[in-house]
Amino acid sequence: MNSKIIYVLVTFLACLISASVSTAQAVDVRKNTITGTASESIDLLIGKTYTKNVVFTTRGDQGIDIPNRMLSDIQVTKVEGIWNDFQLPGKLVYSVLMNGKEGIVTLEKNATDTSLIIDTTGSSPDGVKRKFIIDKVKVNN
Repeated sequence: MNSKIIYVLVTFLACLISASVSTAQAVDVRKNTITGTASESIDLLIGKTYTKNVVFTTRGDQGIDIPNRMLSDIQVTKVEGIWNDFQLPGKLVYSVLMNGKEGIVTLEKNATDTSLIIDTTGSSPDGVKRKFIIDKVKVNN
């Protein structure tokens, strides 16, 4: 009798977990607005780490906003990649014009971290190459 009760409870819990997983809505990074906060960034040209909160917003394929006077004027010209679920690893590469310089902004989630990398070194010898380690994320549908 006890084994039957345990079997019924385990089956019920498995169904409940399965239902909650299947009803969780995937967040398509190319279609949703995502706001992230990074408390640490690394200058990839000199290897220096900075600890200052930086907030950014990606507006799907439409644009990237970073309220910082050095990085404020970002115009997206092209987006490459498919990332249908922000909870899973993925990567988008934005071709951008930033303060008149061509560059690449990469938004990526892998097994170790979620990051935003800004790289304008291809178009200018005084370009920027910085990786922001994202701590917090908010999805705005």
